[in-house]
Amino acid sequence: MPPYVFGLDLAKIRFSAFKSSNMFNGLSYLRSERFIVYQLAMIIVVCAESTATYAMSRYLDMQESLQSTYPGSYMYNNDIVGAASLTIFAGVWTAIVYGTLFFFLLFWPDSRETPFWAMVKKASAIFCTLVVLASCIWSTIVVTTKSAWISGVPSQLGKTVQPNVPLMYSHYAHNIAWIVLLWLGWIFVVASNVLVFIASRHHIRSDSDNISSSERALKEQNGSGRY
Repeated sequence: MPPYVFGLDLAKIRFSAFKSSNMFNGLSYLRSERFIVYQLAMIIVVCAESTATYAMSRYLDMQESLQSTYPGSYMYNNDIVGAASLTIFAGVWTAIVYGTLFFFLLFWPDSRETPFWAMVKKASAIFCTLVVLASCIWSTIVVTTKSAWISGVPSQLGKTVQPNVPLMYSHYAHNIAWIVLLWLGWIFVVASNVLVFIASRHHIRSDSDNISSSERALKEQNGSGRY
């Protein structure tokens, strides 16, 4: 007998599920569309997260190098570090939410949609949309209007420290790529959110109709059995 966890058949977790013929077989409502959009949301936001992580690490490396070369100096870059940290959280949360939904859709496309599970998916999707949007807005403001600055050492000496990244955030190509990817990812996160709501409503209605049909058939059977 195959093992079950929370009513899910673990025997369905197999590599053959990743075949395109299995993934795009229309076994579940809007399954193909959800596969595509969920993956785009995850991939693009995670790419933005990776770009933000790299840019943040460059500014932190420059700060460490500056302070080791010129003791007593200071480099302010807390704003870009904060924006990157929020982007990292947004990327991780997006990967968790839509990664989970992706694998549920992959291995158990015909599982029953309970009201509780639908509520969890919707709440997670809404929070994901808001977190990514907050990250987009904050990161855009920081990158386009803010700048790092150095104290305790002449500015021309600070530029000789390696790695040498522009103090003006908007002059660094990786920062611009980070913002562009993040906004593009947010568009697909919103699209994924819409699909979560549409699919959940459809499955709950279908399950309710099936239950009503079964109850009606049972009542008719019991009624006819009285005669």
